[in-house]
Amino acid sequence: RVLLVELLSTCIDAVKRGGAEIRRVQNILEREDGKVRGVEYKIKGDVRSALTAADLAAQAAIEESLKAAWPCLTLVCEEDLAGDITEA
Repeated sequence: RVLLVELLSTCIDAVKRGGAEIRRVQNILEREDGKVRGVEYKIKGDVRSALTAADLAAQAAIEESLKAAWPCLTLVCEEDLAGDITEA
């Protein structure tokens, strides 16, 4: 049994850690001609499907934070599916 206050506190901490990773990666990305390098696309040609190092770092930070609190927790995360998405 998990108290709601504990759940919310842990989730807020996880989100803050994820946001910090996005800012960290954003600060070190190489930029060329106004475009971020190292962007991959889950769906070829669809800019809405951009996957960056920041996405992956944020997800890892969130997963680590939640798993530290609840080691048996099963997570289904957006970026885990990046390689499995095909064009519709």
